[in-house]
Amino acid sequence: MTRAVALLFLVFAPSALFAADPPKTGPWDVAALGRAEVKPEWGKEVGKAREVYYPGEPYRGKPTRVFAYYARPAKGDGPFPAVLLVHGGGGKAFQAWAEHWAARGYCALAMDLAGNGPNGRLADGGPDQSDDAKFRAFDDKTVGDMWTYHAIAAVIRGHNLLRSFAEVDKDRVAVTGISWGGYLTCIVAGVDDRFKAAAPVYGCGFLHENSAWKEARFDKVDADRRKRWVDTFDPSKYLPNVKCPILFLNGTNDFAYPMDSYQKCYELVKGPRTLSVRVRLPHGHIWTFGEVDAFIDTHLKKGDPLPSISGVMRAGDTVSAKVSSKVKLKSAHLHYAVAEGPWQTRDWKSIDAEIKDGVVTAKLPADRPLVYELAVTDERGLEVTAPHAVLAADPRPVAPAPAIARTAANVAYGTHERQVLDFWKAESKSPTPVVLLIHGGGWVNGDKSGYRNGVKRYLDAGISVVAINYRLVTQADAAGIKPPVKWPLEDAARALQFVRAKAAEWNLDKTRIGATGGSAGACSSLWLAFHNDRADPKSADPISRESTRLSCVAVNGAQTTLDPKVLREWMPNARYGGHAFGVRTPTNRDGAFQAFFEQREKLLPWIEEYSPITHVTKDDPPVFMEYPSQKKLPVKGENQDDPTHSALLGMILEEKLKAEGMECVLVYPGKAHPKYKTSADFLIERLKSK
Repeated sequence: MTRAVALLFLVFAPSALFAADPPKTGPWDVAALGRAEVKPEWGKEVGKAREVYYPGEPYRGKPTRVFAYYARPAKGDGPFPAVLLVHGGGGKAFQAWAEHWAARGYCALAMDLAGNGPNGRLADGGPDQSDDAKFRAFDDKTVGDMWTYHAIAAVIRGHNLLRSFAEVDKDRVAVTGISWGGYLTCIVAGVDDRFKAAAPVYGCGFLHENSAWKEARFDKVDADRRKRWVDTFDPSKYLPNVKCPILFLNGTNDFAYPMDSYQKCYELVKGPRTLSVRVRLPHGHIWTFGEVDAFIDTHLKKGDPLPSISGVMRAGDTVSAKVSSKVKLKSAHLHYAVAEGPWQTRDWKSIDAEIKDGVVTAKLPADRPLVYELAVTDERGLEVTAPHAVLAADPRPVAPAPAIARTAANVAYGTHERQVLDFWKAESKSPTPVVLLIHGGGWVNGDKSGYRNGVKRYLDAGISVVAINYRLVTQADAAGIKPPVKWPLEDAARALQFVRAKAAEWNLDKTRIGATGGSAGACSSLWLAFHNDRADPKSADPISRESTRLSCVAVNGAQTTLDPKVLREWMPNARYGGHAFGVRTPTNRDGAFQAFFEQREKLLPWIEEYSPITHVTKDDPPVFMEYPSQKKLPVKGENQDDPTHSALLGMILEEKLKAEGMECVLVYPGKAHPKYKTSADFLIERLKSK
């Protein structure tokens, strides 16, 4: 594809690929709700709080009221910071909760979100908080009668009410919720951007994937009904929009909101986040968590922050992370459990970790599979944790098949030590087809030796094999090459030209060359397949005069685009690609994806040049893509277990190729092809047919 055509493709590309969607606000008219005047109807004083009613959303065509307790500091005129308090299932407007915050110097509003008042059901209350009210079927006409719809609207209206009080500093309002209230906090923090801090306790999203309601409420309904609920009311759709600092507090064995769904949720947050996943934390309407108090104090009263733990690294059986704390640290631990069975029943244990020079370090136990998290506790007794990680069980040792001897080893196709290739010659009197093997490893590691036991099937089919090494992006970085991905991709093209230049000597058919690889090697293969021919007929170098075109390509776990905007639209937890353009942390190639996303416009010319999809034209070769690590149905816009190798990457390219009327085979678990099971099946048939 020419440069001009590539740019036209980017300008006129379908919105499904390149247009940024506005932040999702679901069924709520958030702007109108935020402007709504909320007039209080005051009740009696109860203890140190006061009863108050305020208007809710209409329910089944009738007006409603929301009941709450309001409390304020006993002394002073303000303006005071304020906090909204969102109860969970079976809860109510808790007077003592509002008084807890008032005693700490806050104005507080503790609402009832189940249609109740201080003495039971309100005649003009909204929907109740039963599971039937939460999960019943709805459509566009009845969505406004759903419990979540009313609850979120009540929180936003409660926010308006707090901001209207003269004693409240409207620029210092936080929200915290417990259990279902934590679920609501995750949503409202993503739709009401006026909050200065949020602290969901227990509650999270991805309820359809793993939660206390998965089996009874999601597995038993049809796919369309389930998808409608998830798209409308699951917090996973709103957490990417959260702008304020957010604290996630949960327990390792929570019965309702397990750690896998919890991690998927907090990973969606792009802004500042803090985690505290406590070992066997009890679940209940508990509002005396010091972590929540201190977190909100930090952002509303400039209090001492919670400790920070970040940059978790593992080297063998040693795991470490960076830590910092304004308050002196008291202890550090590694919490761990055998990673088998339901999350709710795993037996968590703790061992001491060492803190030295701003780094916490621990030795991992020998158990496998293993789930673990590092934790630090300050002298206030407040604990924060790093994101948990899972180590798979060690595979059973398998005796390797004897490697097939190479016809030629470490043949140089350039001057760098990494510009070498291995060659296996298929026995044939006539010129043979060739498979070019390009190893993976994120362009930061890997080696051609990994293919030595995988060439036999091609040789048995009469196809010669070439496996290449190439210069890595880390080496390009060190040499000042911009962008670093230029070296590995251009080396792949140079190696292909070199192989063609060897055709007569090695008995190869120049017209029948296919490429394959995994992960980064797959991306390189696709880039070769779609890129304009890089041959320079006028070059004094005979190798440079050779073609870089392929006759077919079959890849495994391929990245098809390196555009962070596209990747984030298809997979909110996308993380791969910035290192290709020099955007990475010192120790983690995937740790700077947000910075990559923010630098997209500046990097766009490079992203266009080195993304396979931007070079697609109708004369490109047939494509086979397999994604064997896909664990669930790939759905655009949902987090992926392995976003770097998700089948959604194949779907992005498949969409483009089919629009061009080109041949494309995409397979993954749950989507098989009747003829081609693997890349080798596809390559052998295409290279042997004439």
